Order: sequence, then structure tokens, then C-alpha cells
Amino acid sequence: MNATRRRVLVGAGAAAAAGLAGCVGSGSGSGDAGGGDAGSGTARLAYVRLVNQHSTAHVVHVLVQRDGDPVHWSSHDLDADGDVGATATVERTWADEPGAFAVFVRLDDADDWTEFDVGDGSVDCYGVETRIDADGALESLFSKNPAGCGPDSTES
Repeated sequence: MNATRRRVLVGAGAAAAAGLAGCVGSGSGSGDAGGGDAGSGTARLAYVRLVNQHSTAHVVHVLVQRDGDPVHWSSHDLDADGDVGATATVERTWADEPGAFAVFVRLDDADDWTEFDVGDGSVDCYGVETRIDADGALESLFSKNPAGCGPDSTES
């Protein structure tokens, strides 16, 4: 078991013990999305959205960490793709403050999690959309300063 996977499993266990719940999207590999204070690697995370474009229903497990600490953990049942795809927005359980966010996603009963880092200093706030594409692969898209990034916004 590699160090990253061990860190995710430890974080997931801590989140479960703390009773945290939520949902997040993921992708096919580790990606650095950028955001926050220039050069600091921090940003605000406005939302995490999940989309299933695959012809099979999936359970998507999401773990969000802020500065290495778990701030959200949830599982979401996504139906098989319809005309527009099944979607879910993760309930935002994290504070609306800049931090070094990482989103971990796992499909169904897979052993491995996919990590996406959010924040490279290029903008203050991001939204993350994780998709299960038509072939069943994960991908994450990052939106810079989306509508949910208002100063007093608490919606996902």
C-alpha cells in the first residue's frame, strides 16, 4: 500500500469516526487545479458535483481534505446515464475559507482512490465536477471562480 493510499484510508477513517458526511467528484488521475492566494497553493472550494454518463449505475465515494484534514466524506448512488446523465451535488460541509483542498473519489467497491488537488495560486475559488464518462472512466473538471464563489455563498 503506497503512502498516498494509506493517508486517504487514515483520513477516511477519521472522517467516519467524526461523523462527517458529504459527496465529491473525482477523476482518472492526480490533477492540480490552481486557486487562491498567488503562489500559495490555497483556494476556496465552492462545490463538488458528480455526473454519471456511463450506461451502468455507480456508487461514488467522496472524501474532501483541507490542509490534510478530512472535512467531508460521503457516498452517492448515481443512476445509469439518461439523456443528460445522472447528477448529484455534494453537500458542502467544509468552511468557506481558503485552504489546500484535495478531493478523493472512488467508484463502487474499488480499492484505489483517485486524488485531485485544488489550488495552485491562480484564482481564489474553484468548483469541481467529477464525471464518469461513457466508458466508465473518471475525469474531473475545474471551474475557476464559479457562481458559488460569492463572498457570503454557502450553496454548493
